[in-house]
Amino acid sequence: MDDDGPGISYSEKPLKDEIHFEETPLLSQTGVTKQELFFASYENYEVPFPIIPSLFPFDVFAASFFLVSRYEEYAHQEKDAHGRFEAKSSLAFRKNFLGKPVIDEWAIKILNHLRARFPEIPHRKRAFIFQPTLDIDSAYYIRTETPLRQFLKAGRLVLNSFWKGFVKDPFDVYDEVLIWDKEFSTKTIFFMLMNDQHMYDGRENKKHKLFSSLVQRLKRDFIVGLHPSYSSNEIDGNLAVEKRALETLVSEEVIVSRQHYLKLTFPATYTNLLKNNINEDWTMLYADLPGFRASTCTAFLWYNLSEEKKTILSIQPAALMDQTLRKYMGLSREGAIVEIDKLMRSVKNVNGTFVSLWHNESVSGFGVWKGWKQVEFDLGTASVTQTWPQ
Repeated sequence: MDDDGPGISYSEKPLKDEIHFEETPLLSQTGVTKQELFFASYENYEVPFPIIPSLFPFDVFAASFFLVSRYEEYAHQEKDAHGRFEAKSSLAFRKNFLGKPVIDEWAIKILNHLRARFPEIPHRKRAFIFQPTLDIDSAYYIRTETPLRQFLKAGRLVLNSFWKGFVKDPFDVYDEVLIWDKEFSTKTIFFMLMNDQHMYDGRENKKHKLFSSLVQRLKRDFIVGLHPSYSSNEIDGNLAVEKRALETLVSEEVIVSRQHYLKLTFPATYTNLLKNNINEDWTMLYADLPGFRASTCTAFLWYNLSEEKKTILSIQPAALMDQTLRKYMGLSREGAIVEIDKLMRSVKNVNGTFVSLWHNESVSGFGVWKGWKQVEFDLGTASVTQTWPQ
């Protein structure tokens, strides 16, 4: 530590008069062990690893590592019907900070404290970013179905008119999304499901020429990633097959993914992605509640606790999913807007990245999603104008 320059320390006791952060044992440990957690009250929530109060009444580095590494998920055995760790089991939910990117808030407080004492410290300024993403489980409602399934779905659409080209397939929202991207200065990421063999993976014919041409068309205007199937979590080798199938259509290597059904198990899911040369994943959110699963709205490199190793896998946290709002929480469109607005404001407060997860079904406004297209459009509008349309 330079005697004349800025200095901080992270230890049991301060060395001199530097900015000191008291250390707790977590970061010196290896492996995953059962942690007997105690908590400090901070603002309107509680945080683990309490210390003698200074800048924070808790070990900010231990707490940040515990949350962002998803330490609690390695040992937690209770899962939902799809084998997923639920938001309601998380520390962030139980201690009332799931809806805040608290690690970003803590980082800003540390930076402001450092700059108050050492004004010459450089720092990287950042700006709020809205990043829309769409999961494509079924590219079309009817067009890529077998004739039998087209007939079975005819109750929703006038099939004869559809065949004549008079009725647009309701899931065909792609031109509209491109218009939105231009209006909101965004570039939507599409995650394509490439497997149709599992009951939870749908029955769309992924070899249909219309599906192939759609993927190639999306590649021209958007970012295209893989949506690893439900079965890829159960059958070894499926991820590699799905990745090759998508790469054949886009004529380049696919390195971006998000798990179907948000199936994420530590460390297996991420080690499987790395084994298949995927180095960016967007699955870091919950299905049952919106909020910040890793307590941050900033991308980070995954640290494998089982191997005590930082990896090259970039984790891109998201804040919410459409199905969470309508299906899991049972919100109306108006209620969803209130929830989205709270989350977006919390991200804007730290100049972070707000990632939303929608499906082409919800953007279509078809069936149970009637009226939800406007919610997605208003979200894009609010990201630009700072206010929700009335």
